Amino acid sequence: MRAKYSDGTERDVSKLTVFISNNETSAKVSDDGVVTAGQRGEAFVMARFDAFNVGAQIIVIPKNLPYTFPAELADYNYIDSLVDAKLKKLRLLPSGLCDDATFVRRASLDITGTLPTPEQVRKFVEEPSSGKRDQLVDELLSARNSPILWS
Repeated sequence: MRAKYSDGTERDVSKLTVFISNNETSAKVSDDGVVTAGQRGEAFVMARFDAFNVGAQIIVIPKNLPYTFPAELADYNYIDSLVDAKLKKLRLLPSGLCDDATFVRRASLDITGTLPTPEQVRKFVEEPSSGKRDQLVDELLSARNSPILWS
């Protein structure tokens, strides 16, 4: 790491620089700034000297990895588009749909921060409506500020 000062001088400041990786499983960085690739994934490596910071995104993908993203996958909303773009970048396949019991637990935790009761899970799983997942999300979002989250 080199520092350039206002008087035009330059100096090697590598020994005074702190290097940090936010994901050492994918990209480990040594004290002297050498990054070593690990398991598949994404990491951000930062170098800090004095009051200055610089970062770099590191993506680790296995060499010669066969990969085809499913063509039939439809985006339901703009979040799906963003997730799909990240999955393609990391060369990961999307997960399949979860079952209804898992969905109701995840939606409730994500939106309200609480788990549904066993009765609420049972009621949701037994509901035959094809639009019940959209309806649940709408209900949880509208009731988020209400003390009663379920009807």
